[in-house]
Amino acid sequence: MANPPHPAPREPGALWLLGLSILSAAAAATLLLTGHPAAGGAAALAASIACFAATTVTGRPGSFALGAAGPLVDAAVLAPLAWTFRTDDSTVAALALVTLGAALVGSYERARAAALGYRTRRTAWIALVRRALPAAGLIAGGTWLTASLWAALGLAAITLTVRAAGVVLQERDRTHGTAAAAGGAP
Repeated sequence: MANPPHPAPREPGALWLLGLSILSAAAAATLLLTGHPAAGGAAALAASIACFAATTVTGRPGSFALGAAGPLVDAAVLAPLAWTFRTDDSTVAALALVTLGAALVGSYERARAAALGYRTRRTAWIALVRRALPAAGLIAGGTWLTASLWAALGLAAITLTVRAAGVVLQERDRTHGTAAAAGGAP
């Protein structure tokens, strides 16, 4: 039985980067909840970059630790953002929650497709941009936050659509390949 993929055998620095991303995300959540949005945005940006660097260093985005770090960073930034802006700007709060939901569904969709044997591609650059957009919006403030959340939601929606279409196409190929091999009509 093969050992599960783990970032440590390839590069010991990957675990440090994952730890840094989780600590930065926790700092971002704390700063957001205590009323420091610009500093929280800077910590969220650091968390996004560290999570991206860990994925890039290992070269294996399918490991459990890397798969868990991304949604943790998303939740640590977007949930406090929604909570903080719930009374001041309901649009920002709603966008943060919907973006968080789309990001978590995207993570689930990728993991489920991989578990069922479908090829999935995890594009680290898109995840980095999607995570960095709300952070940059927090740093810039004002209407930039709303615009950055819309953009992050758009990227999450595109990712969901592309992954779902990929699974549908692969299933169609499997079904038609099985029917053709059995002598049935395609």
